[in-house]
Amino acid sequence: MKKLTLLALTLALVSGLSQAGTLGDFFSGITVGAGYSTDSVHGETLDGYSVYSQGVLVPSLKDNLFTDFRISSTSKDDYSSVDPKDGALNTTTVDLDRYQASIGYGIPYHVTNSVVLKPYVTAGWSWDKLSTAGNNETDNSFVASAGVKGEFGQHFMTSIGYSEETSGFKSGQWMLDVGYRF
Repeated sequence: MKKLTLLALTLALVSGLSQAGTLGDFFSGITVGAGYSTDSVHGETLDGYSVYSQGVLVPSLKDNLFTDFRISSTSKDDYSSVDPKDGALNTTTVDLDRYQASIGYGIPYHVTNSVVLKPYVTAGWSWDKLSTAGNNETDNSFVASAGVKGEFGQHFMTSIGYSEETSGFKSGQWMLDVGYRF
């Protein structure tokens, strides 16, 4: 619940700044949304959700360049691991929380006047926390992603994408998102 509260406050602040007088010249909109995500960690698939905020800071590049801030939480209740001491098979719950900040670039293709498909790539940083049976591991890593956005009219967006970390947990994540642009 703390994560959602923090995200809501951050989104409210950025949205407020984007509408403020002179600062409004630096923002050309913000998209907020949520979706389904799966992580692949240590050979296991974890399911969960993500919430995100995307913004455009350079109005002249609003169709291409964007920022992406994302929080995802995935888990698996029947995670199996082998105890290194006695070789016993243990089943526990595993939770992975990811905080990501990225810069993205996309190329829009206008399918119709109101539908735009935009293949994109992002690059940024991920802060992760993996929790299993009272053990917590943290990791920071470079993260890159690729995907396709669908923009419908002025306000509705969907996207599907895949991100991969380069070190630490080396987790891969699939994301399916729905968002609203203000």
